Amino acid sequence: MLRIFVVLLLSVVTSDVQAALLVFSSTEYQVGAHAAAGSNMDEHLDSSPPHPLPLSASAVVTAGVDNHASASGFADDGVLAASAESGSVGTDTVGFGGGSFLGTFNAGPGTLQLHFQFDTSSRVLGAGNAQADAKLTVTLISNGETLYTESFEAPNIVSTTFELPESSAGSLNFVLFNLASSSDASASDSSAAHFQLSLEPVPEPSIVAAMLIAIPLMLALLPGFGSRLLGK
Repeated sequence: MLRIFVVLLLSVVTSDVQAALLVFSSTEYQVGAHAAAGSNMDEHLDSSPPHPLPLSASAVVTAGVDNHASASGFADDGVLAASAESGSVGTDTVGFGGGSFLGTFNAGPGTLQLHFQFDTSSRVLGAGNAQADAKLTVTLISNGETLYTESFEAPNIVSTTFELPESSAGSLNFVLFNLASSSDASASDSSAAHFQLSLEPVPEPSIVAAMLIAIPLMLALLPGFGSRLLGK
């Protein structure tokens, strides 16, 4: 019985210091899509706020029979996605889709944990000129110091941690874009980024102190406590 009590006490203390998803003080998502074929153009933008998540934007344009381009951008909680496509016969075409996230936070002291996954695929066909690119840029800042900044053009999974010795004001920024352009050829690409930021706080001194006081006190007040705890 005493053993069970101690196990429960330790589980309460350790549960208080587990990593939890960080709640951002403010967030801003943006999406955009642009498509052009010759002199024809289509473009759409959206953002949250003022609009609620999820966000989406798309653009489609044609010029003649075989010249076309399209693009899209999508954003939801912890997700960005984009795509672009173009095809042409004698006319330049281009599609550009993307999205971004900016979140601010106040956190610490503790261990900040950044995790994200970037997926992308592309295709280029034809004898003419064509280009298909995707890029994700990630920047994490705390108290004016850049903790992490990196750009990716190929699939990747990143998990990394940062120690915050004191309460910190910071921001997390993701920018994703896809580009497809062609002249007498075709190109297409799509990409997505899933991300989260969590914090494992430093244990509250009062919790640690309570544990250090409670266990010795039980040992002192209960005869034979140590032997019964060990099952003797």
